[in-house]
Amino acid sequence: MTLPPPEWLPAIGHRVRTIRVELGMSRAQLARAAGVGRGAVLRLEEAKVAVLLDTVWQISVALDVQVGDLLAGPGRSPLD
Repeated sequence: MTLPPPEWLPAIGHRVRTIRVELGMSRAQLARAAGVGRGAVLRLEEAKVAVLLDTVWQISVALDVQVGDLLAGPGRSPLD
């Protein structure tokens, strides 16, 4: 049985895509910089399946943002 992605996943994917595009990075470039597969970036951005927190962390480092900014949005706490 496959569970649907969590309701918060599209928001994270949208934030990743927005920042990546603002930085002028392709998905392949982000994947290389984060040390993850291009498919992982695609799945996260398109909210196809939940991804590991480690992957989100690696992507946040590659985008030079705090992981909390991806989880909750800039200036907000992930616990809000």
